[in-house]
Amino acid sequence: MKRSLVAGLIFSLFFASIVTLGHVYLFDVRVNSRMVLQPWLLRNGFVQYQHIADEHAPLLPQLLAWLLPVFHDDALLTARVVHAFLIASVVLISELWVHRTGGLRATIATGTFFLAWSGLGYWAMWYDLALAPVYLILFLVLSQEGQANVNKRLGLAGLMTGIAVLLKQQALSLALTIPLWLVWQYRSNRITGRQVAPLTFIYLLGLTIPVAAYVGYYYRRAGTLQDLLYWSIYFNFTDAYRSLGQLAPTAGQVRQILPAFLMIVPFVASIIAVQDKEMTLSRARRAWLIVFLVIAGLMLYPRYSTMHWAVALSFIALIAGIACADLIDQRNRGYSAWAGTWGIYLAVVLLWTTSAIFTYLPRLTQAQPQILIEFGNLVELSSQLKSRNLPDEGLVLLPDDEGMSNLYYLLQRQPPKYWIMNYPWLMNRYTVARWLQAMEEEQPQTLIYAQGRGEYEKYAPEIAEYVQSRYRIADTIEWNGNAVLIMTRYK
Repeated sequence: MKRSLVAGLIFSLFFASIVTLGHVYLFDVRVNSRMVLQPWLLRNGFVQYQHIADEHAPLLPQLLAWLLPVFHDDALLTARVVHAFLIASVVLISELWVHRTGGLRATIATGTFFLAWSGLGYWAMWYDLALAPVYLILFLVLSQEGQANVNKRLGLAGLMTGIAVLLKQQALSLALTIPLWLVWQYRSNRITGRQVAPLTFIYLLGLTIPVAAYVGYYYRRAGTLQDLLYWSIYFNFTDAYRSLGQLAPTAGQVRQILPAFLMIVPFVASIIAVQDKEMTLSRARRAWLIVFLVIAGLMLYPRYSTMHWAVALSFIALIAGIACADLIDQRNRGYSAWAGTWGIYLAVVLLWTTSAIFTYLPRLTQAQPQILIEFGNLVELSSQLKSRNLPDEGLVLLPDDEGMSNLYYLLQRQPPKYWIMNYPWLMNRYTVARWLQAMEEEQPQTLIYAQGRGEYEKYAPEIAEYVQSRYRIADTIEWNGNAVLIMTRYK
């Protein structure tokens, strides 16, 4: 038993280390301006939503801002370290849990799955990755069997849900797990009908605590809740965002992820067909894995990207590991059944291992440079702009988008105090007016206009008119095959 625990710990640390180091040193990583520039702006006096137009939940950029002093105000390093920590924690928690429930064979299968598929969701430092450990912890809390500490478990579940909502609004769907949990506990005779209302109250109280704490912190900084409510709640229900901001997956993207669900069918079949006493993991806990997988899948809405799989990926990995372990733990004692189950297990593990080899090996042998998406290609542009000795009296980028915004950080220049990206779904009468107001109040002397980056003029003609009437071209440089205009404000 002790030897098995040691082996499980070694394999868990091995897989967590390999996956994490791969994303730290080998694979391309997205370090979006929401994760670099925005925390830096918050650290330097900007207030979320009041000075930053952002439809996302507030907690992750704020946490990164609070961590900046630890890393000497290096926003890129802070984002990279947190990215690595999140990946390591998710893989390690998953591996340790699956070893405890499914044994060493499940640990190895889950680990090889992570090696093969971590690129599906972990390539971006993003809100979904920050949610992944929160969902895992909540799963561990709710799927625990037994009557002990139900009050503490519901309070902790509420606390984790509140934190999750502050990381991404869609995480409110986690509240759907509580009626299911209460029904499960009641039917298992672990709680009585009289306990349902008090337990629901405890959960809601736990959920309210982190949300109320952040709202209080925000009000103290901003002096009003108007912008917080507008961006974090109201804006996400507007017609413009729902029509222009949505993005469905293509048929090719669906085909890309289907092999990751290889072991879903046998896993679901085990819930339906196998007797509970013959299971490595109980039917109820298997059902909880499916429930959390479905709820985690809601993160893919409304704008599809593979980085949104980060929450669901750990549950797919756990399901794959348990399903693989089931192949060996079948009670068939015949030689052919033994050979068949081991053969399938080894084939699946070998498939994922081979996929991982073809993923890691080119990066190791061909010395391909790691690309920092939406950051690395801006280094050259920032160097060119620094050589032009730009005036100190303010700077603004146009069009501003996720591929340009980190230029502010690289130049160590702050935008006007209404920073907004020029995406169609963010351009409306209210936001354009706020941007124009900030421009008039601060009157930045330099405007960097990157040609070939969208048609913001179509959605915000007022901005185009403003620029044409107040700025003139002073210099031009080449970047990424397009002209970048350095414009100065008319005296």
